[in-house]
Amino acid sequence: MKKQWFICCIFLLAVGACGSPSQNTSDILVAGGTIITVDAEQPEAEAMVIRDGKIVAVGARAELESQYPDARLHDLEGRTMIPGVIDSHVHAHELGHDRRKADLTGVMTEDDMIERLKAFYPNPEPGKWLVGQGWDEGVWASKGYPDRAKLDEVFPDNPLHLESLHGFAGFYNGKALEIAGIDRNTSDPEVGKIIHRTDGTPSGVMETLAQGLVNQHIAPPTLEDIKANIVAGLNTLAAVGVTSVHEAGMGAARLRGFKELADEGRLPIRVYGMLNGNDEVLMNEWFANGPLIDQNGMFTVRSIKVFYDGSLGSRTALLAAPYADKPELANMTERITPAAVTSLGERAAERGFQISAQANGYEG
Repeated sequence: MKKQWFICCIFLLAVGACGSPSQNTSDILVAGGTIITVDAEQPEAEAMVIRDGKIVAVGARAELESQYPDARLHDLEGRTMIPGVIDSHVHAHELGHDRRKADLTGVMTEDDMIERLKAFYPNPEPGKWLVGQGWDEGVWASKGYPDRAKLDEVFPDNPLHLESLHGFAGFYNGKALEIAGIDRNTSDPEVGKIIHRTDGTPSGVMETLAQGLVNQHIAPPTLEDIKANIVAGLNTLAAVGVTSVHEAGMGAARLRGFKELADEGRLPIRVYGMLNGNDEVLMNEWFANGPLIDQNGMFTVRSIKVFYDGSLGSRTALLAAPYADKPELANMTERITPAAVTSLGERAAERGFQISAQANGYEG
């Protein structure tokens, strides 16, 4: 439903630009509300004219109606128009993919999870992976992580992959652990942790990179799946006024998906790509070839995101001292060394890439 007081501008902002008035029936006159220009000399305007996707005139409604008599009116009906929003940290592919998973946002018990899963997968084919997303690992870490016992009873024949809200933990049932060969004797990976019950058996929760022990057994999405997820995610963002995004931590498969969509003219908004700086093979390839600069501005790759540690909520951020409520946890999730970050930054600067780091803790 359209809100009566607000509308997001999804056109290229070119406030202050002036075009020559002409008899052009493709012109659009936007008026009937308040237009925020982000121009200090003219912060608000009554009307503007759009031609071929660009703003060619901004000013008083009466003047523009006179100068562009053939322009088609788009009536704001009292709403406010703002420039398009640029989001500097998104995961558009994940946003689109989430629409194809059971929504676990806000669940507080294993029973809540089961009800959401049963509603989304009423008659699952035996053996099919069932995927959910959205349980808050920070909230659960504070009160005690979930246990897979009830999920094993309800879904004995289907492996479950339940992604946490922020991606720093995954929750799996016994079938999934069986497929991955994970039991009480499985060692933690170098980075990440398998959460165990008091009897030593895995509870089903895997923190940070330990999720990969199970996820590697899930069939990867096809290129068409990836492209469909990207388009769905970007369209969702475009619908609320986002016109440009910085896509964080892109790997090889998703880079290919974005590039093909750009070549096909199917990206609905501009994308500024950030490479996954923890992927050494990927970085060597891009350092050899240099940034991707799209002259049309629809898809540019000129930045690197490096993951240094985990999150505070899941108690996986790297701290200099133990967590107050989890004294046994500290210095647990260094995903890349400070020396490696320094080296990566030096190489990036030499080859024309920007670099950013996700570092939630304060050690290192």
